[in-house]
Amino acid sequence: MKNIYKTIILLFVSVFTFYSCETVGSLDDVETNGVIPIDQVYQDVNLIRLAVTGAYASVRTLLPLPSNVSGMSVSAQPNAFFLFGLATEANINAIQPNNTSLTNIYSGGYKAVGNANEIINNIPNSVLNDTEKQSVIGEAKFIRAISHFYLLRTFGQFYDLNSEFGITIDPFHPDGLTRNTVQETYDHILADLDAAIASGIPQMASDPSRASVEAAKAFKAKVLLFMVRYDEAATLATELLGLTLAPDYKQIFIDAYQSSDALFASATDFDNAINFGGGYTEGFIPGSNYLNGLHFGESDFVRLSTASPSSFANLNGFKFSFDNTNPPAWMHMRIPEVWLIYAEASARVAIANGGTIADVSVAVDKLNEIRNRVGLGPKSPADLDDFLDMIRIEKLLELYFETGEDWYDFVRYITEGDLTLADLSALKPLVTNVDQFIFPIPLNEVELSEGAIQQNPGYN
Repeated sequence: MKNIYKTIILLFVSVFTFYSCETVGSLDDVETNGVIPIDQVYQDVNLIRLAVTGAYASVRTLLPLPSNVSGMSVSAQPNAFFLFGLATEANINAIQPNNTSLTNIYSGGYKAVGNANEIINNIPNSVLNDTEKQSVIGEAKFIRAISHFYLLRTFGQFYDLNSEFGITIDPFHPDGLTRNTVQETYDHILADLDAAIASGIPQMASDPSRASVEAAKAFKAKVLLFMVRYDEAATLATELLGLTLAPDYKQIFIDAYQSSDALFASATDFDNAINFGGGYTEGFIPGSNYLNGLHFGESDFVRLSTASPSSFANLNGFKFSFDNTNPPAWMHMRIPEVWLIYAEASARVAIANGGTIADVSVAVDKLNEIRNRVGLGPKSPADLDDFLDMIRIEKLLELYFETGEDWYDFVRYITEGDLTLADLSALKPLVTNVDQFIFPIPLNEVELSEGAIQQNPGYN
C-alpha cells in the first residue's frame, strides 16, 4: 500500500553540505564531515537550523506550478523562446497521467510535507528549549500547510467541499494509505496554520523567506476564501490592511525574497553551489497575447514587464530579473494579494447580504491603492458584480506568474457562477469540462497504491 511513498521518501533522502540547503525527506543520512545518526541530529542546534532551512528550500520543488497552470503563459504565443516539459500539455489542460514532470511535481510536494513532518516529529525531543521548540514546530506546520494547499489545488477538487477527491494528507498514516476528502484536507491545512499563528513565530519577519504571523494569517485568509467562508476570510484579512506596499513595483523583483512587499517568498537561482540551492523561476515564459492585451488595455506598462537584463526587456510579461544581487524569488504571498482577498471576500459577503457597492468602500480603496502604485487611475465600480470582475483582473495584472492565481480565480469564479466555461475560450479554448480544472494523479502513484489512490475523474 505504501510502496510508492516509501520510494519517494528514499529518493528524497539527501545530505547537508556547506553549499546546498536543498535537504529532503528523512534525515537518516545527514552528513556534515561524516554520517550523523538521526538520534543525534536533533541534539545539535546547527543541524536543526539546517533542517529547518532545508524544509523551506524543499517548497521550491513545487516551482513548476505557477507557469504551468497559469493561462498567462505561452498560450496563443507560439514564438516563446523557452518551454519546459510540462508547459505544452498544461497550456491546453491536457496533462497526461504518465507525464514525468507531473510525477516530479507531485513527489516534490510530498517531499516538502515529509521534511516538515520530520521536524514536527523530532523537535519535541531536541535540545531546544520549550519556546524554541514551539516556534520551530510552528514554522514546520506553516510549511506543511502551504505544501498541502498547493497539492490540493493541483491534484484535488479544491473547488468542491463535498468532493471525495482531496489529497493524501499522510502517506504514512498507521491505518494505511488513503485519499482524504477535500473538506478533511482543508481542515488539516487550517489546523496547521492556526498552530503556526499561535506558536510564537515572529511578527513580520525581517526575512520573508521565513514564516511570520502575518504570512500565516494571509494564507489562512486565502484558504478560507477557497472554502467559500467569505465572512471569515474578510475578517482575518482586515488585520493586514494596515501593511504598507513597497513604493516601486519593479524594485520588488530586484529585492526579490527580501522585498518589503513579500509576506512569504522562496529564493531561487541557477547556481547549485550557493546556499539558496538550485532552482528556477517561473519568469522564463513570456506572457500570452491574452495577458498582454489586458496590460495594454489598461495602459499598464509598469507591470507589463519587469525584465532585466535589457536583452529580455522586449518580452512582454517577463516577470523577474536575473542580473541583480539577490536571486529571483517565488513570491508565494505579497501584500497586494491579501488586500485583494479582502476585497473579493467583502464583495461576496455584501452580495449575500443584499448590500451595495457603498458597503465595500474600504475594499475599493485598497484596490485603487494597488493601482496607484503603478501609475494607474482609480476604478469606480458600478455595482458589486462589476467590482468582483475588477478584482479578478487586478489580481491577474498584479500577480501573473507568481502563484498561478489567474487560473485558480477562473475556476473559483466559474464554480461560483460569475463566469462560465465559455469565458475561458479566449485563454484556454480546449477546456470544455470541469475535469480539466485539475491535474491527474501521476499514473505510477495510482498503480503502486494498490487501489488506495483513485484517479481523478476524466483521467482514467
